[in-house]
Amino acid sequence: MMANSLFNAHELASGTAQHDLQDEFLEHFAEARTGGVMVASMRDPTSGIARIRNHVRPIVVVNYDVPGADWCTVLMDNVQVGRAAVDHIADLGIRRAFFVSIPDIVQPVVERRRGLRQAAAERGVRLTEIDAAGLMAADGRRAAEDLLPLLARERCAILAVNDKVALGVLQLLREHGALRVPDDVAVVGMDGDHRDDGADWMTLTSIELPGFAMGAEGVRLLAAEEEHDHVHERVALPVRIRPGESTIGSAGARAGA
Repeated sequence: MMANSLFNAHELASGTAQHDLQDEFLEHFAEARTGGVMVASMRDPTSGIARIRNHVRPIVVVNYDVPGADWCTVLMDNVQVGRAAVDHIADLGIRRAFFVSIPDIVQPVVERRRGLRQAAAERGVRLTEIDAAGLMAADGRRAAEDLLPLLARERCAILAVNDKVALGVLQLLREHGALRVPDDVAVVGMDGDHRDDGADWMTLTSIELPGFAMGAEGVRLLAAEEEHDHVHERVALPVRIRPGESTIGSAGARAGA
């Protein structure tokens, strides 16, 4: 069985009330006597899991880290997401960056911000953090509008918490016209969600996330949880940058293809 808890970080950031069904579905799975549960969570699942622990033993949590948890965990390295974005622009000689993101209301954002700050301090990149009202292109566009007066002073980068926000930034820069991408402003997304459909203005540099591998690891660990001598594992999968025209230009993108 599969179920969607309807948790929505965009709506949470924009103040829309939600009814998160995660705990209700966990109880439903327990009542159905499922052989195991994989929880892909955006919030702490501890309380919901505690209520079903006596009925469902094989449990694997994906995408949320609870230190010392009594289950296996599969994560992507969100700290590395932030670090990879900063390292990429620093390698291009950029020393000024703006991070456009929702506040720290979900764990992946907290960790990406931590990685950004660490790498910026190490690489000598001056980092300014800008709040966005949500995770859609319109939110990125609105955040970038406020930045326009600051962008012409030196070559800089806008690092967006996800690809949709980054695409909103690109749309504004294209319409503005006076600032060239990537010569004046480089743009980076952070979830690898966007794919060029042939109609885009330019390809977006982003961080490719290991979603497929996380699912495969989750299934492997569900089976491992049933073994008598099982020891819980915490698996953190690496990410990698996918350079595009929004940071390296069309010539660089062709050379790397």
